[in-house]
Amino acid sequence: MKYRLKDYMVSDIAKFYGLSGDTIRHYERKGILPSHKNEKDYRLFSRADFMLMDYILRLRKMEVPLDEILMLFNDCSFDETEKYFQKHQQTIREKIDELKETERLIGDHRRALGRLGSGLGKIQMKENVVLLTKEIEGTAQEAMDGFCGLKLGLMPVLTIRYGKDMITQEFVREIIDSEKRADGEICLTALTDQEGGQQLQFSPEFELLSFRKTLYLADRVDLDSDYRGLERLFEYAENIGAAAAGDLFVRMISIEATPRPGVDYYEYWLPVK
Repeated sequence: MKYRLKDYMVSDIAKFYGLSGDTIRHYERKGILPSHKNEKDYRLFSRADFMLMDYILRLRKMEVPLDEILMLFNDCSFDETEKYFQKHQQTIREKIDELKETERLIGDHRRALGRLGSGLGKIQMKENVVLLTKEIEGTAQEAMDGFCGLKLGLMPVLTIRYGKDMITQEFVREIIDSEKRADGEICLTALTDQEGGQQLQFSPEFELLSFRKTLYLADRVDLDSDYRGLERLFEYAENIGAAAAGDLFVRMISIEATPRPGVDYYEYWLPVK
């Protein structure tokens, strides 16, 4: 489009900047992009308005909200504008940090899904397992926020913890009964490593557990109908002559909500000696 000094129509600005006419009119209604009407009642924009549209797009590219753009145009001096962008840049940096941590949480969840995908139904012996646990003293959301506040990239999962003293032959026989399963304590857990765990050794809110050997089973469970994977795990332990060396952790990793009642994907972690 050839540059001119006045009389740009909505379609001119929209075409040049790659926007819709509705967007231009929205900016006009917000008071960000002024216009005037000619004798035929067409909206027209001046050369200054045309140049202003470039600045608006730059501000939007920097994720400045429309209301704050209006404030910058009408209420801010040059020095105040510079201070605004100093603060806005810090806000963006904080968002970047939050997104980086979110990416790490997604990575941790994908590792859990990877364990399910590669080992579903297979009982394995894991060595040097480090488990970070936290009791749910208030709400589950508060406990999860506390976990994520560590900034270790660990996604905590809802876990049922059965004390070592509970793990008797009678418990094994009755584990598939829903009432017996209700005897466990609910907490949040995450798998970490020795290096990450060392950062938390003095934190009273968390319990850091290290196990030299742990039996592991990833299991697909039809909700409220079949928990025989745990029975298989204990039978396997008995067959290899392994005894429980710590609490049993039943970690809920993923869910298929449909069809009802759905399917749960669990990890069973049983420390042994």
